[in-house]
Amino acid sequence: MQVLLDGIPLLLARSPSIHMLIAGGAGELTDAATAASSRWPTRVAVAVDVPEDALARYYAAATIVVAPTIGARACGSLASAEAMAAGKPVIATRVGGIPEYVSDGVTGLLVPPDDVDALVEATIGLLADRARLAEFGRRGCERAAALFDGDRTNGALESLFREVAGIR
Repeated sequence: MQVLLDGIPLLLARSPSIHMLIAGGAGELTDAATAASSRWPTRVAVAVDVPEDALARYYAAATIVVAPTIGARACGSLASAEAMAAGKPVIATRVGGIPEYVSDGVTGLLVPPDDVDALVEATIGLLADRARLAEFGRRGCERAAALFDGDRTNGALESLFREVAGIR
């Protein structure tokens, strides 16, 4: 998230129409996010510890979801998957499992971690292309439905368990 916070001045300078909502759990970057909101109160807002039942409204209101995860966690960014399921284009980092479901140039854009310039360029470029925004959102929704369908996932797990247990 630090890379996004570092990119705020560039994003706001390059696109006067950008309004940002930074949402996430309370943590070490909360003070920096709040400071950005204080510096640009009409263009940057902060929501800390958004209740799970409110997330759908946040995704629905977004034009793009930017999820600059830096850790190479095995599962990747839940926010990216949720945004895709909500039909929103995603700009995420090329780390961990994220490239397995955010398809670069198809459902969103992948940028290197800690690369402020790449994040800013991807965001500005995508905002300037409404057709691409819509296409990424549509394809992301389709991909999330295919990858994260409960019945499909449960069937795959059952097959794996049967294979490991030697049951056909």
